[in-house]
Amino acid sequence: MSTSSPDPLPTAPAPRVVFRAPLRVCPRWDTPPNGITAAPGDTISGLTFSSNLSVDHEVVLLNSMGLPVSGVVITPPNPQRPTGTPPTKTLSLTLPSTGLADGNYYLQVRVPGSPGDYTHTIEVFVEGATGPMPLEVHIVPMPGPAPGTYPPGTWVVLGTTTTGGVPPYSTPTWALNGTPISSGTTFSFQLGASGNTYHVTATVTDSAGASDSDTVDYTSSSSPSTPLQIVSFRRVPNTLSVAPGTTVNFFATFAGGNGNYQYQTTSGVTGDPPQTGTTTSTGEVPVGSFVYPGPAGVTYTATISLSDTAGTTPPLPVGIPVTVT
Repeated sequence: MSTSSPDPLPTAPAPRVVFRAPLRVCPRWDTPPNGITAAPGDTISGLTFSSNLSVDHEVVLLNSMGLPVSGVVITPPNPQRPTGTPPTKTLSLTLPSTGLADGNYYLQVRVPGSPGDYTHTIEVFVEGATGPMPLEVHIVPMPGPAPGTYPPGTWVVLGTTTTGGVPPYSTPTWALNGTPISSGTTFSFQLGASGNTYHVTATVTDSAGASDSDTVDYTSSSSPSTPLQIVSFRRVPNTLSVAPGTTVNFFATFAGGNGNYQYQTTSGVTGDPPQTGTTTSTGEVPVGSFVYPGPAGVTYTATISLSDTAGTTPPLPVGIPVTVT
């Protein structure tokens, strides 16, 4: 007679240890989950985001360059703090009626100052933008010099560029140190005694009544810090090519340094001696005249170099091609 051992009693399995990833901290748009299509002036309601951070959040609309869009109204206004279980927040957003162009924008909810997991973005597609872009006026040197510090007696000639708004635009009005001076497409003045500062403001109005201004600053100093520079270098005639035997005249504008300019101009023709001169003018001055003999089909390069009597670091020479045909 054989005997057998009874089956062993089942034993409970060894407990398993389960490792869970920590909860990802991230605000997230819940409604809508993807993109939004809207027109300028539209109000987008029912925007809801959730977050497991019970802290202040910020909602912002960004343009394609990642910069905040002005004129957006968020209701309730920032900061946004989600509440409840799970913590959520519902708000609305009203787009500005003007100043938006068709294209992609980005609605972002974020914890200010916290990058990465603390940001979530959805796209907003703006269509049907009919309003003008904001009116913008900018003062530009014509020919200048550019805003900066220059010797007493320097002449400054300025103009404007205007974009946006509703053309046609008014003639710019000019003010110097807050005092209205004149209206015109250009404005010129001369720097006085050393130490004086000049705030130049140009204002333009469009046909819809909107206006915009721009201001630049100039300082008069006997020891200017502005680098020595060749502002412009041109030739007359300025056609693409010239006939053999043509006399070509050259003109230049200088700025910076100590204002006592020394220039040297070369024609690029082998054997031609350079032409030199001095000037204290910040306006355009003649700096050379050369005859280009040919042969046809040859391109020469005329160059100008500049220094001043103070030994200021000179700028790189500037060249102009002259083609003989």
